Amino acid sequence: MIRSLREDEAGAVAVEFALWSMLFFMVVASALDIGSFFMKRSKLDEALSASAIVAFDNRENVRFDQLPAYVRALSDDAATRVTLSCNGAANGCTNMDRSCACISADGGYVTYTCKAACPNNGARAGYYMTLEATAPIEALIVPQRAFGGETVTRATTLRLE
Repeated sequence: MIRSLREDEAGAVAVEFALWSMLFFMVVASALDIGSFFMKRSKLDEALSASAIVAFDNRENVRFDQLPAYVRALSDDAATRVTLSCNGAANGCTNMDRSCACISADGGYVTYTCKAACPNNGARAGYYMTLEATAPIEALIVPQRAFGGETVTRATTLRLE
């Protein structure tokens, strides 16, 4: 009896199918995770780009209070956190009495006379606005640390003046 069970190959194909299908579904789920990450990142880039264009087109009178909602709406994710800073000062954006700055080599801002040539690179000093969007990512299979953490962050900086 034991010998006949050992030689019986009925059901071997079903076991192989189960093992291969598990591997297939793991690969598909991983591909979906990676695709989802890149789609999220792409949507944030598009939302920030469109918001930057709106801000630049209205650079004399930017609606700074509406830009975060605009980015969230364009990214199709209400959980997206948007921060806005001007010349490196968070929530310091204004349409009146703007102070100009030059971007330093370390990415910071140095106050400088408006429209004067910056000492480090020769560009003109201006009023720089930075939009940064952070959205949560939810991976099923791929560890989130492979994507750099539990969120994806994108930013853009533009010169308004």
